[in-house]
Amino acid sequence: MCDCPCVTNTSERTRYAGRNFLAHAVEGGIYMGGIAFVNASTLLPTAVKEMNGPNWLVALMPILMGIGFLLPPIFTAHLIERLDKFKPVCIITGIFQRLPFLFAGLLLIYMTDQSNTTLVLLAMALAPLFSGIFGGLSVTAWQQLLLRTIPPSRRSSIFAWRFIISCVIGIGAGWVVKFELERNPGPYGYGMLHLYTFAFLAISMIIFTTIREATDRIEPRKKRKGLIENLRLMPKFVTQDRNLRYFLIMKAFGNMCFIMVPFMAIYARAVLQKPESFLGDLQIAFMVGAFAGNFISGWVGDHYGCRPVIWFSSLSFIGIAIWSIFAHSDIEFLAIFTLFGVGSYAGQIGWSVLNLDICQGDNRASYLAIMSFINIPTLLLASALAAVLWNGVESYSTVTILSVLFLLPPLYYLAKLPDTREKA
Repeated sequence: MCDCPCVTNTSERTRYAGRNFLAHAVEGGIYMGGIAFVNASTLLPTAVKEMNGPNWLVALMPILMGIGFLLPPIFTAHLIERLDKFKPVCIITGIFQRLPFLFAGLLLIYMTDQSNTTLVLLAMALAPLFSGIFGGLSVTAWQQLLLRTIPPSRRSSIFAWRFIISCVIGIGAGWVVKFELERNPGPYGYGMLHLYTFAFLAISMIIFTTIREATDRIEPRKKRKGLIENLRLMPKFVTQDRNLRYFLIMKAFGNMCFIMVPFMAIYARAVLQKPESFLGDLQIAFMVGAFAGNFISGWVGDHYGCRPVIWFSSLSFIGIAIWSIFAHSDIEFLAIFTLFGVGSYAGQIGWSVLNLDICQGDNRASYLAIMSFINIPTLLLASALAAVLWNGVESYSTVTILSVLFLLPPLYYLAKLPDTREKA
């Protein structure tokens, strides 16, 4: 490893642009499509509830993988900033990132009698958590690999195509979930779904290896920073960069939607008195909406920037939150979950592009780590509030209204945020 930073060779990036765009899109789509078999927003919280798991674990399930992803970057940013090549470390951690679903699937299959629900619940909780931790070790390296291989004008569309492919797979996954849980309810069915996830994730890794990271030219590198020194510099980055501060405030409040999310499918089943297999119908509706949202958000993001996409996502969450309180029919809840899919994936595209646009030069990995780290306390707070409120009043309308109130401040700061596309 040399002592100089790498600056992407533009001509070589252009030469491999089409190949890399295709590889990123297909690899990401298959990865996220595979995760849909164990959907953290609809399937896993309900599975924990069905097995009499505690409400605090129900509330945590949608964010466990996210927490795993978000914690390591703050401690690895100084190491990632030393790298000349990002792809090798992504491959190494990516292998370990996928194995937890294999182990969890096998364990759940061999626990078919539900005699030890603690082990079953542990397997379902630790698989996404450990997968996220291994992925988080190199997530800033992956983000910089994306910056190195995809031009700024295509970043919204690359995320959109990744999500579109994942939605096609996710719609099929919804039918598989419905069929599998009708045929094998309980741990065995959930174990099979984990194995389907592992199979898709393994295929995605094979495709990831085809990405061509450009040969770089070398420029003088600043003095290497250690962990402690880099941690001390991070508050300075926040105080000196207004856009970064606005981003952190918006994400902190925006994450409060997870007060409501864990209980959406549970509430829908309770109102409609539907069996466990109804989760497959909700999954299909969610993915149909996500499919539409990705097409719209990818085009809008490429032409007008990511801010309109985030506006749309935030307003759609507020809309479905209020609507879901009064919904009482199958068609209403299917429509709500369709709009949930539209807004959810629009938000993922918008936020993914915005954090890449805001991050700066030599300190890019540190910026990305800061933007990841803010999610940890806010997601944990959202889960804690959800669990406390559900245990205390078990009122869906209460957790939903609280989520809506938290989603309003980000709209103010989003209006103040300048267009950052030219800085990418």
